[in-house]
Amino acid sequence: MTMSRVEPALRWALPFMTLAWAGFLFWVMTSTRGGEAIVEGSPGALAPLLAPAAHLGGFGVLAGLALLSSLRTWPRLPVSLAASFAGVAFYGAAIELYQTTLPARTGAWADVALNATGAAAALAALSVLRRWRRPRAQR
Repeated sequence: MTMSRVEPALRWALPFMTLAWAGFLFWVMTSTRGGEAIVEGSPGALAPLLAPAAHLGGFGVLAGLALLSSLRTWPRLPVSLAASFAGVAFYGAAIELYQTTLPARTGAWADVALNATGAAAALAALSVLRRWRRPRAQR
């Protein structure tokens, strides 16, 4: 398959990949054994680092997928960046708020901040990468 055929298929699949990843994050963050099972099974020194890394990485990936998906709708990068960040930050806050209603989970403001930080870092990195990859004449 040539690259010209792969790109339209990937662009079509990106919104579904974004929704699938958002669903996976929801499952892990709201299940009674999703995230804890991973942290409990890790070596003692790594356990305190895994939860923050999961928030940063999980929401960073979601923000990247959201950005790539939104560039079809809003081709101007600043609009896509703002929409992607706002949507992912709101989603992360909503999950943390929902966790407060679950008996085995607790929502935390620190987790909301980690979710938003992961999203912002990923969007900043993709923005820099996109600018760096453009030909010098278009900068």
